[in-house]
Amino acid sequence: MFDITNKEFIGTIVDGSDPKNEGRYKVHIPELMHNIPENDGIWVRNHVHKYRYTKDRDNNHYGEYKPLHPGTIVIIKFLSNDYNSGYIDRVLSDYEHNMMPLNVSSSDRDQITVLILTKKYNHILALNEDTQSQPPDSIHIYYNKGQTKIIIDNQGVHIYTDGNIDMQGKNIRLYAEEQLRLQAKKEVEIRSYESYICGKAHASCTWTDDEPKDFESPIIPSYGPSTSQSSDLRISTLIMP
Repeated sequence: MFDITNKEFIGTIVDGSDPKNEGRYKVHIPELMHNIPENDGIWVRNHVHKYRYTKDRDNNHYGEYKPLHPGTIVIIKFLSNDYNSGYIDRVLSDYEHNMMPLNVSSSDRDQITVLILTKKYNHILALNEDTQSQPPDSIHIYYNKGQTKIIIDNQGVHIYTDGNIDMQGKNIRLYAEEQLRLQAKKEVEIRSYESYICGKAHASCTWTDDEPKDFESPIIPSYGPSTSQSSDLRISTLIMP
């Protein structure tokens, strides 16, 4: 009998949902399946991740999970001479041309670490060292094909998004050693439901409950109206010193 336990087999992931819901994948192995169509195969377990999502005796789930997609080339091994004992040992990632991540040059092969890159929306978590084709010494988080980007480099933290940025917490503090700038193409609005306190600054302000009203003095007041109603502080002109 042909011993399949001492050999590695090249296989390809094909479409299919595990009928046992165990997370198995259907794989076509040409060397073993001469008379089986390329879109069919055997069910094998995924051992690519050595710390794969699992559970303990108390039914607590832990670990990591990363999917494999149809068309992925993999290495199959067998625990016994039973085809039902097959498992995916690893992905054959360098099987084809142009397999460098994020289109980086070959010279940057050892300078970039991609922790995750998803197939559909291209969510990315990447770390660059001394890269030439990408910004060096930086951490990159990309969401939905670059719709939102968070980049950490030697200049600081940079956040870009096509949508909204929302922050909510019991206390939120912004502090800058030199300058703190708020800039908008249309309007900057600071709203308090109790009171607002303004320190010394070079600015022209108005406050409003419903419609904007001008203060008699252009100097920012030390305290605003103390009321249970919502009050707005609108900074209309900011003069940099």
